[in-house]
Amino acid sequence: ALSQAKLWLHDTTERMFSTLSRSNFYDQIHALFCELALFGTACMFIEEDYKDLVRFRTLTAGEYCLDADASGRVDTVYRRLRMTARQIAEQWPDTVPERIEQMSKEDNNTWLEVLHIVEPNPEYTPDSVKRVERPFSSVYMLLGQGSGNEVLEDSGYYEFPAFCPRWDTTGSDIYGRSPAMDALPDMKMLQVMAHDGIEAVRKEINPPLAVYNNG
Repeated sequence: ALSQAKLWLHDTTERMFSTLSRSNFYDQIHALFCELALFGTACMFIEEDYKDLVRFRTLTAGEYCLDADASGRVDTVYRRLRMTARQIAEQWPDTVPERIEQMSKEDNNTWLEVLHIVEPNPEYTPDSVKRVERPFSSVYMLLGQGSGNEVLEDSGYYEFPAFCPRWDTTGSDIYGRSPAMDALPDMKMLQVMAHDGIEAVRKEINPPLAVYNNG
């Protein structure tokens, strides 16, 4: 039994490494580490992909908002997506508004805003096969186009689809603090010192006024 367990663990590990290497995981995890060290909070979505099995997308600060449950675990993400009409028509062919579909046919490259909401589903029903009754709801809405916000997709997830690490939190903080925030005063001082040094060299080489000293 122990040898069978080892074989299963080894096979599962190999499958995981193979799946990650075929996807864009390593590119996106690098971006996530940069976000975490700079802003103290990071967010990476993990979604299904028909071609690569799984697809990762690291968001940057300003694209999303987070919320946490009573235990301090992040369980809610609101994110804004900038998409073209063609991208919207390809991702939601059955629910795309007619005017957006027409824009995609005209090869209109105007950026449109889509809001994606992921949060705990108050209508969650255990053992239900309906997507809208899964533990986490997922709603895509087209923002500010025509007659108001339109729903492109109303679905759900069995598990929270985002990885949201925070470098350091205090108390009930939702967003984290980063090493860059602690180093910010020193960085500003070094920038001022470097600016003053460059300015001194510039004035020494090309002074604003050159006169003879007659004693």
